[in-house]
Amino acid sequence: MIAVLTSGAALGVHVPGLLLASRLRERGAEASVEVVERLLPGDRLRMIEASRSVFHRDFRVARAGQRLASESGPQWADTFLAD
Repeated sequence: MIAVLTSGAALGVHVPGLLLASRLRERGAEASVEVVERLLPGDRLRMIEASRSVFHRDFRVARAGQRLASESGPQWADTFLAD
């Protein structure tokens, strides 16, 4: 079994994951698609949704959030998984 981890936050991440899983199945592999947001606790999901709402209202805030995320690197996973 191959699990392809995607994110529902952006189609640019989710769609390629769906395509990959489909191609794996075409080649006879057993593949599933998991969405990372489904694995997060409820409080984290609410925080993500609140951030998304703010980002949609003001593009400047979205750009600032993008810069912060890129500066923090992959440690975000440690933050979510540590709880």
